[in-house]
Amino acid sequence: MHLRACRIGLHTLIYKATEVVNFAQGELLMLGAFVAYTFIGFWGWQYWAGLVASMVVVAFLGFMIDAVILRRVLGQPQFAIVMLTIGLGFIFRAVATMIWGANSLVLPTPFFGQSLSLFGISVPANTMAMVVGALLLCTLLSLFFGATRIGIAMQATAQNQLAAYYMGIRVCGDCGSANYYPRPHCAECFGTNQSWKECSGFGHIYAVSVTRRGAEPYAIAFVTLEEGPRLLTNIVDCDLDALRIDQKVQLTFRELSGGLAPCFTPVEEQGGKS
Repeated sequence: MHLRACRIGLHTLIYKATEVVNFAQGELLMLGAFVAYTFIGFWGWQYWAGLVASMVVVAFLGFMIDAVILRRVLGQPQFAIVMLTIGLGFIFRAVATMIWGANSLVLPTPFFGQSLSLFGISVPANTMAMVVGALLLCTLLSLFFGATRIGIAMQATAQNQLAAYYMGIRVCGDCGSANYYPRPHCAECFGTNQSWKECSGFGHIYAVSVTRRGAEPYAIAFVTLEEGPRLLTNIVDCDLDALRIDQKVQLTFRELSGGLAPCFTPVEEQGGKS
């Protein structure tokens, strides 16, 4: 149940951040279990080595599916992505049946047949291992989404789709123009040869206005990214009276109105100026 809750929460966040409905997630996990069985039960690998190796294999498979298949249909109607992932699920199940058969397989673990005494209650070691593993996974996911740049960005895009535009820019492969907001055709040459480029997260203030109404003053600014596009945002964590045109700023995220929002903050430049 704990693993299922973690998986549902992770899938929800991924869907809200990417708007990709992947009905092949369960089949991908199934392949991971069969790969682990191959390493441990068939080839006789040590349990932990086989477990780590199977995770690496499935991570690589997931990366290839995303890079080669799913990214090519982004922007298509949602129904097309749903049907594609359902088809992938059928293919994965068919491949698993052809390789490993249709009979149930038991993965040998170091915990099989053992039990632990917890407050006078005998608990199977397999069950305890699943609970501890689920808690550890939830903790790692919480740290990833709350303490890493990528995780915070995923939270921001899940809560506010506009945040995705701050993390990536569509660049035309024909004329080299950076297009914001993202669109199917280049705004300069109308070409369709576009790809995503990760933003550096730095920019310069193009125009800024400090509003002093309300409980606390705040700054609204147009920021020109180093990649070229200009965005409307807030400037935070600074002396509002010291803000100036062409000042260098860096992307950050702040809790605003119950969710994470992309903002900018001044950065120190050479010479001690900010």
